[in-house]
Amino acid sequence: MKPRLVLLDANVIIEAFRIGVWDRLVARVEVIVARSVFEDESVHWFVPATGERKYIDLARYASEKKVRVVDGSIASYAGIRKRLPRSLALHTGELESLAWLTESDEPACFCTADRAAVRAAVFLDLSERLVSLEVLLEDHAVARSAGGKLRPQFLERLLKDWRTQAQIEKLQAGH
Repeated sequence: MKPRLVLLDANVIIEAFRIGVWDRLVARVEVIVARSVFEDESVHWFVPATGERKYIDLARYASEKKVRVVDGSIASYAGIRKRLPRSLALHTGELESLAWLTESDEPACFCTADRAAVRAAVFLDLSERLVSLEVLLEDHAVARSAGGKLRPQFLERLLKDWRTQAQIEKLQAGH
């Protein structure tokens, strides 16, 4: 599928910075970010080995038109919540991202490495719009920096497993 327009979750943004591919990614793909992710959820990350805090300046990328910030409507939030299992806990950025996807006519894919967000996407009939960071990077020939190994939750095989499990859960729930 080679998605050209991609809505990124905070965990994907942080991972792209962590493995040193962010600049190459935004040069090859039109990146969309929910406002809550832009303002609150992806402002920094920690280097595990040292505990050093690394800051992410998404505002610079937005001002350079390399990242577009979008808003999901409050009405969509409420509608989405009614369609999801009560036990499903989503971060604000994931909820806003899914709200935007459900109300937008743009053919964006959603790149996340959060199991709850994948489950929600399946329940909202958005499973075909999910893409793993692994596939996104491979499809657009974005090479990883030395030592830039993706963590398991960003791999296609895990996304497929989560999607399949959520589809089974959705069928069992009668949705």
